[in-house]
Amino acid sequence: SPVTAARAGLRCALRRRAFSLDKFDRVPLRRVLGSLLGENRFDWAYVCNLPMWIFLKDHVGLPRILEAHNVEEELWQGLAEVAPPVRAAVLRREARLIGREERTAWGQATGVVTISPEDEHVVGQVVGAHRVHMLPASPPSPPADPPAFTSRRRAAFGLLADWEWAPSRHMLHTFLDQIATPLAREGLAPHWVVAGRGLRSTETQQLEALGAEVMGYVDDLLDFYSRVDAVLSPDLVGGGVRIKALMAMAHGRS
Repeated sequence: SPVTAARAGLRCALRRRAFSLDKFDRVPLRRVLGSLLGENRFDWAYVCNLPMWIFLKDHVGLPRILEAHNVEEELWQGLAEVAPPVRAAVLRREARLIGREERTAWGQATGVVTISPEDEHVVGQVVGAHRVHMLPASPPSPPADPPAFTSRRRAAFGLLADWEWAPSRHMLHTFLDQIATPLAREGLAPHWVVAGRGLRSTETQQLEALGAEVMGYVDDLLDFYSRVDAVLSPDLVGGGVRIKALMAMAHGRS
């Protein structure tokens, strides 16, 4: 809610902490993990993202491998470059704070795993190349029976993402402002299919006004891929591998 978000923002400002990390700092989860680590012996831990690192940062005796599938500071800097002035200042602050947390985590980790050479290079400059290991992302295994195309008159283009994630939301507005709306003004109307959780009501209304089919969260991705000829990914911020592109190719879509 707006009140909860305002409280969280004020708390982060007073603590000088990144909002995108502090919102995950929940006492119950910290207690559960602390109890789990206290009652069991683990040789090492694989930490899948920076927010989860928050819960394990106090367990200094446990060897930890950190997965850095994105350099978060670069994502927020990229968003700041295309944002209005006031919002850009907030995003640059977020980038600065989250960058500090990232570098601290990389330094504390026994090793860091990345999935792109760009991120491997950035992290290696901070902690040394010998502590960074790149695991290239590979396409998911294609289904035994790729989804068949449904019969339709117009070509269908799809977008699939977790729309609660800031770079994905930026991608959505890039699509609306620079692709779908200009095409509609020219009288060109492909069939748009948009899937994924986190769409705001105003965004859903915009999409539906353009004639888009809004699926929301889908339990079975084959249902999404069977409705589209190609998948769009107009990402202008971030780096690394576009997992969405790999998944689309694995399902026989361009």
